[in-house]
Amino acid sequence: NCYVRGDRLFLAHYTEGLRVFDISTPTAPVEVAFYDTYTGGGYGYNGAWAVYPWLPSGRILVSDRTGGISVVRLTGGVASEPDAVSVAGDVTVGPNPVRGAARVSYRLAAAASVRLSLFDVLGREVAVIAEGPQGAGPQTATLDTRGLAPGVYVARLAVGGRAGRPALVTIAR
Repeated sequence: NCYVRGDRLFLAHYTEGLRVFDISTPTAPVEVAFYDTYTGGGYGYNGAWAVYPWLPSGRILVSDRTGGISVVRLTGGVASEPDAVSVAGDVTVGPNPVRGAARVSYRLAAAASVRLSLFDVLGREVAVIAEGPQGAGPQTATLDTRGLAPGVYVARLAVGGRAGRPALVTIAR
C-alpha cells in the first residue's frame, strides 16, 4: 500500500513496517525513515496495513492489522511515536563485517523490556541477541554468527514493543 505526498513515498508493508522514501529523483528512490508496528518474528500479513500521511500536523497514521492505529512523526531517519519510550543511542555493531562474533551496543533512555533481534534480507528473524527487562543506560550484547550464512542482515532493537532504527550487519567468512 503506497501513498505519495510531495517528494515522499509512504509504504505500509505488513511485517516490514512503514517505510518512507525520498522520491525527488524517481529513478533513484532513497529510504529516509522506517517504523515497525510488528515486532514478532516471521513474515506474513501481520503488521502495517495502511498509512495516512496527510494530517495537517505532519503526523502520520499507521494502521496495524492486530495492534490498531499508531500515530507517528518523522524524526531523522526514524518514524517514532510522539510519546514513545525512546532509545537514546542507535544500535551499533562491531566489528562489522562480523567474523564469528561481534559486540552489539545501545543505550536505553529508561528501564524497559527489550528484544534485540537479527533479521535476514527477507525479513525473517534469524536470531534473538538479547531479550527481557533491562535498566537505563548503556547496554551490550554478543552476536554469535556461527551457523548463519554470509550476507547482509539487520539488527533491530524493540523497546517496550516499539522498534527503533535498525543497524545493517554484514557477516563475512
